[in-house]
Amino acid sequence: MQTNNGQSISSTALRAELMCELEVLRALDEKEIIPYFQPKVCLATQKILGVEVLARWKHSQHGLLSPLFFLHLISNEDLHQQLFSCLLAQGLKLHKYLYSIGESLVFSYNIEASQLADSGFAEALVWQIKKAGVPLNQITLEVTEKEGLDLDAECVENIATLIKHGLKLSLDDFGTGYSSIMRLADLPFSQIKLDAEFVARSQGVKETRIIECVAALARSLDLELVAEGVETQAQCAHLQHLGVDSAQGYWFHKPMGGAVLLKVILADKPLQRFLLQG
Repeated sequence: MQTNNGQSISSTALRAELMCELEVLRALDEKEIIPYFQPKVCLATQKILGVEVLARWKHSQHGLLSPLFFLHLISNEDLHQQLFSCLLAQGLKLHKYLYSIGESLVFSYNIEASQLADSGFAEALVWQIKKAGVPLNQITLEVTEKEGLDLDAECVENIATLIKHGLKLSLDDFGTGYSSIMRLADLPFSQIKLDAEFVARSQGVKETRIIECVAALARSLDLELVAEGVETQAQCAHLQHLGVDSAQGYWFHKPMGGAVLLKVILADKPLQRFLLQG
C-alpha cells in the first residue's frame, strides 16, 4: 500500500506499527474510526434492503485502513463496546437522515456475544436509538461468538429488552466457530448469515446441498437467510436458486462512505436527489 507521502509500506510492517491498543483507543476517541456501509440486496428484486456498518480507520499518515490492520487489537470487552458505540453514534446520524426522507433501511451493527452479558447494554442501546429518532425495528445486531456465551440472567434480560423493543438479532458467520444450530434454539434470531468463505465455495456439490438444507431450515424457522461475500453473477444466481433470500458482496456493492451511500440510494429517485442537491 501507499502512504500519504507516496512511500510504500508492507502490510506486515504497518500491522507492527499499529500494534498498540493505546493507539486504537486514541483513534476511537478522536473519531478516526469511521463507518463504511455495505448494502444488503434482495436476490429476487435487486432492491437494497439495508446496510451492514463496517469499521474503517481514517489514519492521518496511512490513509483509509481496513479492519485487517486494527481489528485484532480490539481484544477485550471494553474495546468492543467502544468500537460499537463509535460506529453506532456515527451510523445513527446517517440513518436518521435517510429515515427523514422516507428511506426505510435496516442498519446492521456487529457485536460480540459477550456484550449481551454487559449490565444495562440493551437499555442504553434502546435509549440511544430513540434519542437519535430512528425506528428501533430498523436496527439489527449481528452477533459473533469468539468464545462460548453463557446465557446467564443478565444476558437473558438484555435479549428480552432488545426483542421487546423491536430490535432484531442476526446469527453472523453461521456454520463457523460457535455460530451453530444450537444457538438458533437458544436465542431469538430473525436472520442467519452464511460465512463469506463458505459462500466462495457455494457452487461445490456438497456446499450446494448444505445451503439447500440451511435454506429449508431458515424457512421452517421463519428466518431470513443472507449470503456474505458474493463476488460473481454465477454465485448470485446459484444462491437465489437454492433459496437464499438476500446477499451482500462486491458483486453488488463494495463498502462505501456515507456520502457515496446516499448517492447510491437516491440514484433512482430524481425528486429526492434534487432536494438533496438544493
